[in-house]
Amino acid sequence: MTPPGVRTGCRYAALNNRDWLNDQYTHQGKSDRMIAAELGCCTSTVWYYRDLHGIPSLNLKQCPRHRIPRFRIRNPQLAVELGLEGMV
Repeated sequence: MTPPGVRTGCRYAALNNRDWLNDQYTHQGKSDRMIAAELGCCTSTVWYYRDLHGIPSLNLKQCPRHRIPRFRIRNPQLAVELGLEGMV
């Protein structure tokens, strides 16, 4: 049975799959914009289906992609030697 509000003829069938959308957004850390670009739809369409499926919005601290530790190398010479010029 189709949940209320889910369009069965939707061009973006992946959005009807709650498990797929939850994995993309929550576990893989993709934003609505990234998912929309992948599917070729509007960001608001992705948001609509997330809301429909009850998938809550994440802030940056909750997003897996943003859990990577950030650091800066204070010694520019060391950064060049390590090939990390952009980390200075």
